[in-house]
Amino acid sequence: MSRSAEMSGNIRPTDMAAVFAPNKQGDMAVFPMIWGFTVDQSSKPLINCRIETADRKPVWKDSWFRRRCVIPASWYYEWGISPSKVGYHNANEQRNIKKEKFAIQPEGAEITYLAGLYRFEEHRGI
Repeated sequence: MSRSAEMSGNIRPTDMAAVFAPNKQGDMAVFPMIWGFTVDQSSKPLINCRIETADRKPVWKDSWFRRRCVIPASWYYEWGISPSKVGYHNANEQRNIKKEKFAIQPEGAEITYLAGLYRFEEHRGI
């Protein structure tokens, strides 16, 4: 079964998204890319790279130095504790507080640009 090249507004891991990356001539161009790096150790893709270790961890290292891209987005999500529930909590209490999904968007902006890494992978059905 092939995968649709259609892109929705809410992009999740393994979805396709439009990104800006250098073409063969080194000029910025738009490419469809799938979110996430596949690894043998997990059935789920790796989706978050920490800047503190990107240049050292084997899964990210080559892309960190050779394949960077820019992802245009209207917003992105972060999970956190509602401001009404913030306060001093011990570790056990923090685990029990239900985290909420917050849409983050720069004030006054309709678009934000996220930094990304990419690599070439084969995906069946695409």
